[in-house]
Parts: sequence; structure tokens; C-alpha cells
Amino acid sequence: MKAQRLICNLQSAICNTPMPYPAPWDAARVRQVLTTESRQKARDLFLRTHRPFRQIRVDLCKEADLAGRFIGEEQVYTLITAGALDADNRLFFIVGEAGAGKSELCQWLEYRAEPARRLAIHIPRGMTSAAHVAALLRRALGMAGAPLLRRTPVATQARHVALSAAVLLYEQGDLSLTPAAAWEALLDSPATRAAIAEHLAAAARGDTGHQLLPAPDAIGPQPSLSADAIASSWPALRRLVALALEQALWLGDLRDTLTQIARAAVASGVRPLLLLEDVTAFRVLGDRLLDYLLDLTSGHFDAVIGVTTGFERTQLAGATLAGDLTHVHHRLRARLVLTDDLGRAYGLDDEVVDLARGYLGAIRGDLADPALAACDDAFGPGLYPFTETALRRAFAALHEEGSPRQTPRLFLEHVLGAALLSPEPPPAALDRSAHLLSPPALFLADDAPDPALRGLLRWYGHVGDDAITLDRRIAELWGVPVPPDLIHDGQIRVARAYVAPAAGAPAPAADWQRELHELQQWLDQGGRYPSRETLKAGVERVILAIGDPRALGSPDSLSLSRAEICYARGDERIPIALGRESGDQPVTQVSPKLCVRGLPEERAILEELAYLALSGAELSQVCRNLALTLAWARGHFDTYQADIRRLLRDQVGLSAEHLILIAWRMIAGLRGEPLDGPPNLRPDAGGVVSPWSDGAQRACATAGADLLARREIFRRLYIGAFTLRDTLLDRERRDAAMVDFDPAVAMERLADLPLASLKTTPFRVRPGGEKLYDLLAALHRYASALRRLDLAGELRRDAEDLAARARHLDAQKGVNRVELRRQLGMLRWSCGEVGVVWREGWDAALELLAGVDAEAIMALRGQVAAASAAAAATDVDIWTYQSLRHAVRPALTHPYWGAAETVGAIQSELLRAARARYRGAGKSLTATPGYRALLKTVRQIRKGGGEDGDATAR
Repeated sequence: MKAQRLICNLQSAICNTPMPYPAPWDAARVRQVLTTESRQKARDLFLRTHRPFRQIRVDLCKEADLAGRFIGEEQVYTLITAGALDADNRLFFIVGEAGAGKSELCQWLEYRAEPARRLAIHIPRGMTSAAHVAALLRRALGMAGAPLLRRTPVATQARHVALSAAVLLYEQGDLSLTPAAAWEALLDSPATRAAIAEHLAAAARGDTGHQLLPAPDAIGPQPSLSADAIASSWPALRRLVALALEQALWLGDLRDTLTQIARAAVASGVRPLLLLEDVTAFRVLGDRLLDYLLDLTSGHFDAVIGVTTGFERTQLAGATLAGDLTHVHHRLRARLVLTDDLGRAYGLDDEVVDLARGYLGAIRGDLADPALAACDDAFGPGLYPFTETALRRAFAALHEEGSPRQTPRLFLEHVLGAALLSPEPPPAALDRSAHLLSPPALFLADDAPDPALRGLLRWYGHVGDDAITLDRRIAELWGVPVPPDLIHDGQIRVARAYVAPAAGAPAPAADWQRELHELQQWLDQGGRYPSRETLKAGVERVILAIGDPRALGSPDSLSLSRAEICYARGDERIPIALGRESGDQPVTQVSPKLCVRGLPEERAILEELAYLALSGAELSQVCRNLALTLAWARGHFDTYQADIRRLLRDQVGLSAEHLILIAWRMIAGLRGEPLDGPPNLRPDAGGVVSPWSDGAQRACATAGADLLARREIFRRLYIGAFTLRDTLLDRERRDAAMVDFDPAVAMERLADLPLASLKTTPFRVRPGGEKLYDLLAALHRYASALRRLDLAGELRRDAEDLAARARHLDAQKGVNRVELRRQLGMLRWSCGEVGVVWREGWDAALELLAGVDAEAIMALRGQVAAASAAAAATDVDIWTYQSLRHAVRPALTHPYWGAAETVGAIQSELLRAARARYRGAGKSLTATPGYRALLKTVRQIRKGGGEDGDATAR
């Protein structure tokens, strides 16, 4: 099956030019029949193609109780001709969108009018020159060929029009007609007056094809204006002269002409029927003509006036002297409407096939072509090259300026005309029309690989519950290749997609076919895709079925304590960008998005995903090959996540995994935990002692404390990145991250972070919502403090401190412990003697010193010796130094050193108090026996308790 379809694809690709198809009609005949001006058709051709109006809605009617009902054209004629012969003006509005059939109805009313009872005066939409209208009215009086102004010579009329145009130039002139003096000279030139006179004479002769000032050549060169200036401003000049001509004729003779027509007609026993196809085609003349008719006593006309819906709503009131739309409607006898609020002609959708059959029959004429007769069985009687399905589908697809609009003119021009005049079969011509919103293909593109076959099925295929079918003879006649596996019993049969296959599945959105069409048009041709958010919603659903690509944790972690670094720019939805100029903003490196390019090989998947979003169904209900769809999603998932990881690496200099590893290593160093062994992922119980002192290492101590305060966040990040459960390490993932992890390099990059530019970094921790910037700031401060730390100097100070402690302990070997305890007891008496207040905390220190024996001193001496040996190592980095600090901490924090420091504090208090007491008595302290005894006691205690007490400060 796939091989056969591949052959069809190759056959289609070989044909670089459109394949000809049987088109036995003459293009000139097509244009003649399908003219948009009813007035341009001969009477017999008009009557042959005319579709009787059967649904005209009566919005207002003063003649009969018809308001709110639908009537036919015969009833309209009866309504219009119901007035008495000498009745005052009676106005009827025919309202509808452009192309709804106002001209057609006016033309039919002219032909329907009985000459013995009605004098039909039909002013067509194309007659926009006031001179032509004036000549038409003069002919109604039997004055054909006479000057438009009865007593004024044509040359004088032309000069009057030119001078009026000059006045308008100064009063209402166009900006392009500057300087006004130069254009006034052109208007007053003999050539301009001659051109105007020629137009007036032609209009009087009945030459309706003559144009007013058709081209700059009619005037010739002017000394004050260049040829380019005249050519560019010529349309504005023509409008100015036309307006002056309308004013001149109306103020001169046209109103009198209308009055004379009415009187003469009534006197001869007929009533004038004025048919004005489109009042919007005129300017001043149309406004004044409308004012004349609204003055009901000015004549005896039955006036049928065509008005477009938009003009009636927005400009009709301003076109009258009264300036009030209510004033206009009060003088109407009836208001007849041809289109609904959506611009659709009433009843046309039911009769569009008969309308097309009538025009196609007129185009064929008496052509007896056996080939056309043979096509009737496949296409329908008299419908070739269309079918009823294609005509109805094309009519429903008509739109204008972005809105649906189904009118006869659009149908004739952009369906029948476009298809019949195209060298390609109708499906291709209809697809290229800018006035047709092509219907969506309700089948997968893979099932109909040839584009011509897809277009044929979209326009001509019958949509069933489970398949799209079409008579195979249509495809054979037009040379469209069809895979043999799609032909069943003489029918092309393609499985239908975009239907809910399971009972109870939700129904798609009401306008799903329009959105599906927009998707398919984007896939076929590229360009703007208005409903692209629908496709994005479907893509997001299938991506999230795999996971969230914005989360940079382990997809295998099942821990409830897990946290992840997450890309958080925008809202909660995954940022998706569609290619092929869909209208999305281009993707940048600093704002990565999941890119869907709309490639041919992913078309079927994208169509399914769009319908997935429209229907709300499950993936398994919509996707034919769920594994293939998920594989496509996995590829886009990985690509998008790689872009996010690249952004993080560009901003931070580290991958997400390396950032978590170096942060955890820094915290482990602070806590004295193994740096390379199994991590301690238990929640923090408190009581952690930093390896840093508050002296020379204050910066490290402060930054380290800030980092330790965030341990819980980093613990959850570590769990989310490298564990399967809270305490079950994912060794494979962790080992993979450790392959290229260099702690020294990572530390340097953290220390070099440009924090100022990272304030807007689009990453957060999820769950929790902590900004990654806050974590990076803590890491940066600690890494910077570690880098500034003088390791050699710190090792030297540590070695000196340990050596001093060793000397002190060595001096305790020969101390008489009994005498030491006695002297410690005397120390309290000595404090009382000199007035030093004894502190409760000193008792514990003295008791500890009194209880220390030689064995305890030797054990502490061994700890200090071991610490000194470790501090003597030369190959030390920041990590081993922290381990060293934690290793020597038991020797440095032994209670003995605290007790010795307490003795030193007591010594200082005693000596200060003693000096103060003896000086107060005016005696020399050092000469007294008491001082000598006190000094002896202190020296003995210090010798036994802590001579180098200052060393304990480290």
C-alpha cells in the first residue's frame, strides 16, 4: 500500500505544470454571462440567468401588514405599483450588502414594469457621471440630444463647471492639488474647458461610455506643473471637476427635469418608476436626488433606491438635508432587506445550485458536446465542472475582508468565474482564491498523498460518518492520480479523521472546521495562522504527557521531597513558537521556545494534535499511532530542554547538575560531611558547627552560615536531580554528571558570576518558587570568600596555634596535682580579699582543672600532636583544609582549653582589682607582702592550669 502511494507521489511530482482538463466553453462567453452589472446583459440573457427572489425580508411596510415577513419579487412589484397615479413620491429602500442583488432586482423591476402603466427610469450603479444621469432623465422627457442645461450653450456650461471647480479647489481642495494657483490655471485653460464640453456633449448624445477627463493627455503640458505632478494628482482633479459638474447640473436644471418628468408622465396616464441601483455611487447628485424624493410633494415618483447596509447605518443620515435617519425612515413606504446581519443573502444557500445551473446553461448555450453530456452522470445534470457538493461547499466558504459573506455577486465572481476562467481544474482554482476560506481536509494527509487528490476530496468529496467518498470518474477525467487501495466499488474512499471514535467523547468546538482549515492552509502554504493557539494547546498536551521540559530535574525521581530548577519565563503554559511565518515572534537564544516548524513529515501528527485541543478527547481517542506521536513529542521535548539547559549554562557557566553538585559539595564541606561518599540527605536537625572562626575567617563564616541556612532547598534539589526516592541514589545519573565535573572550575565560575546581569534570570525552584538568583547570590558570596582565603597563611597560623598548645601540655607533665588543687581553692579566697565578685561559671572551670589527671593531659597531647601532623601537610586545597579544620576541632574544643581560658580571665580580674586597691591607698603594690603572695599563687595556678591561655582563642 505504501509503495503504491509512493508511486503516486512520484507521478505527481514529475508534472511541473497544471494538467489540462476538458473545458469546452469560450472565455469571452463566460465573461459576458458572468458580468457583475445586470444592466450590461441583453434582456434575454438576463431573464435566462435571473434567479427569482423568493426571500426578501420586509423590515418596514406602510402599504400592507407585511413587516417581519418574507416575500417574493412579484409581491415586491405589487407593493411598489400599488400607489395611485397622482400620488406623491413613494420611497422604497432595497437594503443589503454589496453584491446582494440590489442591481439584479432593479433590473428585473425595469423589465417587469408594464409600459402602459409605468415609465421605468433605471439609473444603474455604473452610471456615476452627473452628466450621464442628466442625459438619461432628459431622454425620459423625449429630449435626447438636447443640451443638459436647456438654454445655456455647452461651451458656457463647460466654463461654468471649470470655474466652479476652481472655487471648490480653494474651499475644499485636496492636499495633492497644491499650489492652488497653478491648478486654477490648469482648470481655466482652454484644453480643460474643451474636455469638459466634450463630455457634456457626449452625455447629451447618450454615450454613457464617455469618461470625464479620462487621462492627462486630454489637457496637455502646463507651464507651471510638471507632467509627473499632473499624472500623480489626476484622480483628485477628476473628483473635483465631477463634484463641480454635479453641483452645476443640480442647481441648474436637474430638479426641474425631475418635476417635468413626473408631470408629463402622470398627464399621459403612466406613473414614473425611478430605479436607483446604488445611491452610494453618487456624491452631491445622489444626496440632492434623495432630498428631492424625501420631499414627498415634489413629484409623483415611485422610487426604488438601493442602499448598502453600512452606508445606511453610518452615512445615510448625513447625506440628507434633514440630517436624521429617523426623518428618512418616516418617509419610506417600505424597507426591504436582502441580507442578514452576517452578510448572507436570504434564501441563496437553498438555491445556489439552481443559480449555478442557470448560469452554466447560459454559458454553454446551444453547445452540443457529447463529452459534457457524459459528465452529467458523475457531476450532476448541467453542473460540469462542479457538483452540488462542491457548489454548496464553495458558497459556504465565501468571505470578504475576514468575515463570512455569501452574496450572489461573490459567488458568480469568485466561484463560477474563477473556476471557469482558470486553466486548472476547479479545486486548484478555488484553493487559490483570496475570497474563499478553503474547507479543511477531514482526513489525514498521509491517506491522500497527492496534493491534487487532497484538494479534490476537500471540495468535491462527500463527508460520511466514517469516510470521505467521491466518484472515481471525476479524478480520472481530470488526471488526478489515485492509489488503487483507495478505490472501492467505483468510489474513492478515504477514512475520515477528526471524529470521536469512542462513545461519550466530548464534542469539538463549534468552529473546529475553520480552525482546522487554518492549520492545513498553514501547513500547505505557510503564512499567518490566526488560530495557532489551538495547535499550541494540543502540542502542549502531548508534551506534558511525557513531562515538563522546563523542569531540569531527573524524570525518574519519585520522591515527594524533590525540587527542580525550572525555566519560568511567561505564564504557566509551555512557550511554543510555530514556524513558517505563522505570526509568532522569532525565537531568540535568551528566550527559548519549543519550535514546531510544520514540516511535511509531521503534518498528520499536527492535524491530530489540533483536533485533540478542539475536541478535548484523550490522546488514545484521537491519535492513530500513539507511539509515533509520543516519539515526535519526545524529540521536541529533548530539543526544547536542551535549549533551556544551554541558556542556563550560558548565564551561569554551569549545567543544572553541576550547579547542584558544587552547591552540595560546599554545604558538605561546611558540615564536615564526606565530599565524595554517599550524600547525607536527611533533613537538617540543627547544631552544625562551621569550620570557620570569627576572626580572620569571618567572611567565610558569615557567607557559609548564609549558605547553610538554604541547605533544605539544595537538599531537595539534590533529591530531584540524583535520587529515585529520598534515600535511594540514582548512581547512574549521578556518575554521568560527575564525569566532567571539576569542583575547582565550578567554584571559580561561581565566584565570577555577574550577579547584576542575573537578577532577571528566568529560573526558579519548583515547588517553592524560590528565585534561582537568590541561591546563586549565596553561592557566589561563599565562593568569593573561599577564593580570597589565604590558605598558606591560615595553615601557618593553625600550625603555630597547635605548637603553642603542645608546649603548654608538655609543661603540665611535672605539675603537682595536689598542690594545684590547693592553689585553686585559695584563688576564690584571694578574689574575695581584693573585692573581685566571684562568678558562678568559674566554679565549673576550676573543678574541671582540679579533676584533670596526667593521663587526661597525655591523651589531649596526643590529639594535638595528630592535628599538628595533619596541619603540616603541604598539598592542601580548600576542600581538604575544611576537612582538616573539622578533624582538629575535637582537640581545639576540648573542655580543658575552656577551663584554662577561664583561669586566665580570673587572673586578669584579680590583678586589675589588686592594682586599683593598693593605688587607692597610696602604696606601692609590688613592695607589699600580700602582692608577692598573690603573684606567687597566680603563677603557680597558671603554670598548672593554662600559661598559654590566649592560644585557645583559635
